[in-house]
Amino acid sequence: MAPFGPFEAGPRLAVAVSGGSDSLGLCLLSDAWARQRRGEVLALTVDHNLRPGSGEEAARVAGWLSDRGIDHRILAWQPDKASQRAARGGRYRLLQDDCRREGILHLLVGHTADDQAETVAFRHLRGSGPEGMSGIAAVRELNHVRLLRPLLTVPRDAVRATLSAFGQPWIDDPSNLDARYARVRLRRRLARRPSAPGLWFRRAEREGARREATELKLGAALARWVAIRPAGYAIVDWAVLGHRRAASLLGHTVRTVRGTAYAPSPSRLTRVCDALRAGAAGRTIGGCRIVAPGSPSGSLLIAREAARISAHQSVKAGQTVRWDDRFIVSAPEDGYIAALGDRAANDALSRLPAIARQGLPALWRDGAVVRLPEVAHWMRHRETGAPASFQVGFRPSVPLAGAAFARMFGVV
Repeated sequence: MAPFGPFEAGPRLAVAVSGGSDSLGLCLLSDAWARQRRGEVLALTVDHNLRPGSGEEAARVAGWLSDRGIDHRILAWQPDKASQRAARGGRYRLLQDDCRREGILHLLVGHTADDQAETVAFRHLRGSGPEGMSGIAAVRELNHVRLLRPLLTVPRDAVRATLSAFGQPWIDDPSNLDARYARVRLRRRLARRPSAPGLWFRRAEREGARREATELKLGAALARWVAIRPAGYAIVDWAVLGHRRAASLLGHTVRTVRGTAYAPSPSRLTRVCDALRAGAAGRTIGGCRIVAPGSPSGSLLIAREAARISAHQSVKAGQTVRWDDRFIVSAPEDGYIAALGDRAANDALSRLPAIARQGLPALWRDGAVVRLPEVAHWMRHRETGAPASFQVGFRPSVPLAGAAFARMFGVV
């Protein structure tokens, strides 16, 4: 845990526990670590409802952890698309939301060295570039929580030996043996070559070190040239386009403004940068609109493309919700939340750039706007009691700079 510090006094950790050996081992070790520091662990199990018996397995995990005095909670996911990718996205949303409600800053997940080797080998087969070949990140800064992977350098066999020493059984997920999944087929190939996992893991370490160095440089450039506004748009100095990594800098900014985990493809970003340098008035990419200043002495403006926002979210009075993966919104009355669009604005909103204003959330009822947004620089999450105004706070899914930059400058 030392590389992930510093931690607060009496650290409170959330651990994602599926019931498999990796996550159970992580949970027991994290509990011991937290107790030594007068902290505690909250174990979170997501029941994906994708196969029969998943509920019984989650209850079994609850029983095991209860016997050890570890708090445990089952989070139910209702799938609208039965796939591993959809389940993974749903799982992380549930876990982050629960950490936010509990005020927990650190979410631990149980990826091991075996997972790292498989990931790098898999990405190699798919033709990933240097960033992809750096593998799974040990730390990710998410919207409300830091995602930590303390076992990323530990082989799975060592984790299972630890569980045996604890006298703790675990659950083997049958999907990990299902050859219909490409990762399972790859795992079997790696098992036939005992030296292969180590080779792929060492490559991930090398590429990971390069990625961290690049992250620091990109973070410094973003801090110098990009400003994220509370209304959810970015002002970008024209000098960014002269940077040798202009496409990456632009991609990081678009990703944050859009509120998504992934930036557009490098090739598309390069084409946009070339067009802007050549004098284009603007471009759309990744669900965002980029508006050029008209001269290199000005700044680019990047905002969410309002026409692409389809989010319509019902709310009750006093409810606080996340909207369009970008804003935390507190509703003072019943209605539904949708983009403001070209509706009339008050004095405060009229001072915002039009493309930024149009993508803000508004409270609607019966096809009409009943509340305009009050943009907050910082907003406390409310669980009960109706707020007096329709408050919105920009909370993107990922920060502008990466975890390496945050650690270097003491943000964490």
